[in-house]
Amino acid sequence: MNRQQEMSCVQEVLNGNIRAFSKLVDAYKDYVFTLTLRMVTNREIAEELAQDTFIKVFNSLETFKAESKFTTWLYRIAYNTSLDYLKKNKIYFEDIDTANNIVSDFDNGLDLLIEEEQSQNIKVLVNSLPKIDAMILSLYYFDEKSLREIEEILDLKVNNIKQRLYRSRKALAEKMNTSHITIGANE
Repeated sequence: MNRQQEMSCVQEVLNGNIRAFSKLVDAYKDYVFTLTLRMVTNREIAEELAQDTFIKVFNSLETFKAESKFTTWLYRIAYNTSLDYLKKNKIYFEDIDTANNIVSDFDNGLDLLIEEEQSQNIKVLVNSLPKIDAMILSLYYFDEKSLREIEEILDLKVNNIKQRLYRSRKALAEKMNTSHITIGANE
């Protein structure tokens, strides 16, 4: 769904056409569920959190100002809903403000993750990383979110995200080497 379609649906809902909201749910339910599942790692709880997210979105739709993409706003609500659940249940979630390494470019072929035969193995390895790092990698590579969008979703500074991307890619490369998973034909 493009931005114009999103805004059209939002406007329809705000004008009283509640059915238009189902278009937004249908378009983004898988993304929201995937995000919540990555955070809580429990399918049933992730489904509940995804539902809670859409209820919150519906109830606060009039506050959406379209300064950012609808998906960024939606992901932010899903992320905060999941984070609130983790905090409420005293489930450890890595401190997102502890990044302290200098960022440098590290190209290890993650752009080839979309190849079908390898993506499932790689997703398993990504999910074995600390939750926040798996979230950042997933948003950046699988969901193709920009650094600015990730900044809005996770409420992290871009430099922090870059640092985590660098460390996460390095850790993922090490896991891939020990798991004997290769990316691309020339590795």
